[in-house]
Amino acid sequence: MNNQVDSAHYILRSQSVHARRGTCRKRTQAMASLRLILCAAFAVVLLVSIGCGERQMTFERQGQADTALHCAAEEGHEAAAKKLIVKGADVNAKDKDGYTPLHLTAGNGHRAMVEMLIGKGAEPNAKADGGDTALHIAASQGHLHVLFTLVKLGAATKVKNGQGMTPKELLKGTSTTANYDMEIFKGISLIEIMEKYLAAEKGKASLRRENMSLQNKHKKELKSIKEDQRKRDADSQKMKKEIGALKDKIKAIEEEHKAELRNVAENQQEKEAEILRMQNEIVGLKETVASRDEKIKSLEVR
Repeated sequence: MNNQVDSAHYILRSQSVHARRGTCRKRTQAMASLRLILCAAFAVVLLVSIGCGERQMTFERQGQADTALHCAAEEGHEAAAKKLIVKGADVNAKDKDGYTPLHLTAGNGHRAMVEMLIGKGAEPNAKADGGDTALHIAASQGHLHVLFTLVKLGAATKVKNGQGMTPKELLKGTSTTANYDMEIFKGISLIEIMEKYLAAEKGKASLRRENMSLQNKHKKELKSIKEDQRKRDADSQKMKKEIGALKDKIKAIEEEHKAELRNVAENQQEKEAEILRMQNEIVGLKETVASRDEKIKSLEVR
């Protein structure tokens, strides 16, 4: 806050602002910054402290003269606006286009500021140069909460602007109420306006509930999908382990079979060698028998 106050002091000095009038005709970025600073409550205190009267605080910029109260109302700075009014600011002061602070705050949707200004004496049916009332401005921006507040506090609903249009004809739907029939001025009944306003609010609440329900449903579905995926992953890991065990078992069986084949081959070789030995023995025995037969025959001949 101190830095912003110092900034305001610097701009006031550098731009040759007259303390009593609070005006400056230089169209500079510095003055644009000052205008924003002066919209805050602490800036109001600063201006008062250096001797600037609220009735004289105007800011001429690009052909438009706003009082400090215009600035505070437009930005919704209720505390600053109250200080200005206490110091004597005119709640019905008009800028060069005929807009009062009520016009500006209604156009920006500041319901609390609307109530405060009218409570302090702002004329709810004041017309700008184009014939627009605050109700016209709020309707053109689709601020239903401000429309209801203005009508409740005495704003006329059938008044026409310079183009012959009523607030109802200027009413536009907003993104959150576009799906509803918003002819809230039909019959120009405060009760009906309230009913339509509440219907719009219920509609928005219903949309929020539906959105929340969809989010919860999505969360449940996502949780279920994640749980299924977790189970699938667990099953997959189990199957991988089982497959690994089967592969190990198959490998062991293959090794055992190979060993048996080697044993069979070795045994076969041994058997074949034994048979060959036995065959050789038989041949030897036959030869021995034949030799002895020959000897026997030779002995018999003698």
